[in-house]
Amino acid sequence: TAGFTLAGTREIRDAIHLPCNEDIQALFRMTPYYYKTGARDQQKAERAQTLDVTLAFGLAIYERQ
Repeated sequence: TAGFTLAGTREIRDAIHLPCNEDIQALFRMTPYYYKTGARDQQKAERAQTLDVTLAFGLAIYERQ
């Protein structure tokens, strides 16, 4: 990006426990998978009461020049 230099990258991984369906739905709906998942599989997520998930994020850290 103009005016910025890549200062570094980080990978963040963690396991989380979602204790209720409200949290499962919130996470599911913020991912692109929600829009690609058929109605039948969306219903499976609607019935889930708990979920253990491994998260992985790649971060690119930029500095303004």
